[in-house]
Amino acid sequence: FRVDVNNWPYQVISEKSYLDLEVWTGYDVTTKRGVNFTVDVVLSEDLCYNASSNGADYIGSASITETYEPCLPWSKAVDCADFPSADAEWLISSSNYCRNPPSKLLSQPYCYTKTNGTNCEKKYCDVCNLKTPVDVIKKCAALIAADPTFCATSVQRYGCFVSCNYAQPSTSRGTCGPPTIPSDGALVGTLKSIYNEGERVEVKCTNVNLTQANNVVMCTSSGWTTLSKACRECPLGWVSNGNRCFKYFTDNKTWSASRSICATFGSSGTLLRVRDLTDQKMIRDYKNLVGSTITHGNWISGRLASTTGPWQFTDSSITMTYFNWTSTTSKLSCLSYDCIKLIAEYEAANNQGGWKTMDCEGTHACPYMCQIDSNGLCANKLSFCDALLAAFPYYCSHAKTVTGSDQYCANSCGDCTGSPTCSTPSSSSYTRTSASATINPGQVMTFDCKTGYYYASGDKARACSSTGNLLGSELVCLAQPSPVDVNLNFVGKRLDVLPAKLALLLDRDGYRVPFAGKISTWYYYSKTPGDLNFLVYRNNGTAYNYIGANSITSDADYRWGWKVPTANQITVQANDIVGVYSTAANILSVTDCNGAIELICVYPTASANTLAELPTKPYSTTSCLCPSLGFRVDP
Repeated sequence: FRVDVNNWPYQVISEKSYLDLEVWTGYDVTTKRGVNFTVDVVLSEDLCYNASSNGADYIGSASITETYEPCLPWSKAVDCADFPSADAEWLISSSNYCRNPPSKLLSQPYCYTKTNGTNCEKKYCDVCNLKTPVDVIKKCAALIAADPTFCATSVQRYGCFVSCNYAQPSTSRGTCGPPTIPSDGALVGTLKSIYNEGERVEVKCTNVNLTQANNVVMCTSSGWTTLSKACRECPLGWVSNGNRCFKYFTDNKTWSASRSICATFGSSGTLLRVRDLTDQKMIRDYKNLVGSTITHGNWISGRLASTTGPWQFTDSSITMTYFNWTSTTSKLSCLSYDCIKLIAEYEAANNQGGWKTMDCEGTHACPYMCQIDSNGLCANKLSFCDALLAAFPYYCSHAKTVTGSDQYCANSCGDCTGSPTCSTPSSSSYTRTSASATINPGQVMTFDCKTGYYYASGDKARACSSTGNLLGSELVCLAQPSPVDVNLNFVGKRLDVLPAKLALLLDRDGYRVPFAGKISTWYYYSKTPGDLNFLVYRNNGTAYNYIGANSITSDADYRWGWKVPTANQITVQANDIVGVYSTAANILSVTDCNGAIELICVYPTASANTLAELPTKPYSTTSCLCPSLGFRVDP
C-alpha cells in the first residue's frame, strides 16, 4: 500500500517466525522526524486459536483480510485450482469467513479475494485482532463527507475501516463436552472431556463392509455438528432403496448360481424383490439411467411354491401380490417354468421390462440383481446438506465436492430412491435454460430472463432438494432494468500496467453495456496516481464511433469506485463498448498476456498522443491486455 504517514506506526505481521523488511525513506528536515521500528513477538497465548494448528480450528466471523479487502464466499471459489476440496462442506457452510482448512493448511487463516476461473487470489486475515485497525486510504474524511452512503455502498469502504467505524469481530471461543458418537462408529484418537470451539474429531465406521473415509464432526458455538451415522447405508457399488440395497451384476449366471451368489452377501442376501409398481418403475428407471451395460434381461426374486402356486419371493414364504407378466404364456404355472426373468429393455415395446417365467434348474444364464438389508434408511449424515446445495447448487456433481456429497449428503444428492422430484416453476418473466423439465434431488435447473426482461435478483442455478423443492431464491426479472455492475469482480491488483498513450476497448461478450442508460460509476485499480480516461464507443458494424469520456486523477493501491457527477454521466445504448486511455505509463493495473499460450484478452487498440485525438483514431491494432476496469450502468 501507499502508506499515509499519518497512519504510522504501520503494522506488519510476519508469516512465520522471521521477518525481512526493506524500507526506503528520507529524513524530514522540517519536522526532524525519521522512522522508528518496534518489533514484538506474538506468543501462543496472544492467539485466538491453537498455534500448533496454524488456526485450522478458527471458526470465527472475521471476513476482512489483513490488507482490508472483503473476502469472497467460499462457494464462489470452488473452481479455484487450489480450493481445499477435502474441507468443502465446512468451507461452503462458512459464508465468506476466514478459515485455514487442514487439507490446504497455510500459516494462518485466509480467504479468497478474487477469482477468475481456476486462477484465484487469496489473502491472510488478522482474525485475532493483533493489529490496531487503521485507514489505509488517505482521504477517508473527505470521501465520507462527499458521499453520505460511502461506508455502506462504496467498493473502497473497507479501506476506511476506522473512519467508517467498522468493528473487529469477537475473538472469544466457547467449549464443548465430549461428542456423541453414532452406534456404528468409533472415535479416532483419544476422547477428551473438553474441546475448544473449532476443534474437529474424526469418527470411523466400525463395519468393514460399509467403510468410507473417516467422518468429521466439529465443536461450534451451538455444540457439536450432527453426525447421524458413521457408515454408509450400502456397500460401495450398491444402490440404496429404502431399507435395502440392490446391485445389478452383468455376468451371465443360471438362476441357481445367481441365487447362491446373492446369499454370499449376508443373511439378508437374496435376489431382488419387486414388491409393487413403484419397485418395477424404479428398477427400469435405474437400468435406463445407467445405460446399455445393464439394460439386458435379468433374474429377479420369485418362485412357484407348487404347480398351482402361489408365487413366493425366493428364499422366503412371503406370497407375492404384484406381477408384471407380458402375456398369459409368460406366467406358465408348472414347476418347469417356476422362476422369473425381467425382460430386456431393448425388446419390443410391449415387452420391455415385463416378466416371463423360466426354468429354475435350467441352463439359461443371464445377468441378475441382488438385494441386502441396508444399514438403516438412506439419509443425510449432516444436518446442513440443503444449505450446502442452496449456497453451491453443483455440490452433488462438481469434481471438487462430489466425494464429500456422496459421504455426507446421500438423500439431498438423490442417492436415495423414492424421493420426490422438482418441476419447472411457471413464470412470465423468466424461462428454464436447462434440458429437463423435471429433475431429481441434487440435480440443477438453470434459468434466465426472457427477452424484454432484465435480471433483478435471485439465483439462475437452483438445486432440487430431497423434499421436491428448488433451493435458493427464485429468479426475479423485471420489465425495467436495475442498476448493474459490469466486470467489477475482475478489478484488482495485477502485475503489469497499461502502456502510455494506448487506448483499449473491451469489445467482448459480458463486458459490453447490457442495456440503455447512463454510466454512473467507474471501477479501477491503479498502481500509481495519475490521469485516467474512461471511454465509451459504439460499433456501427464497420468502425468504432467515439461517444464520450470521463477523465479523473486516479487514486492508487486499492480497488476504487469513482461515482460520476450526474451532469457528466455518459448516455449509453445496449452493446456500447467501454475502454480506457492514459497519456502516462505506470497508472492502470493490467495483465499483459501478449506472448502467452492462451490469448484470453485480445482487444482493439489505438494510439494517440492526447485524449482529443482519440475520436478520429482508428482501432486498427489489437493487444492482449486484461485491464482492472469495470463500470456501473443505471437505466
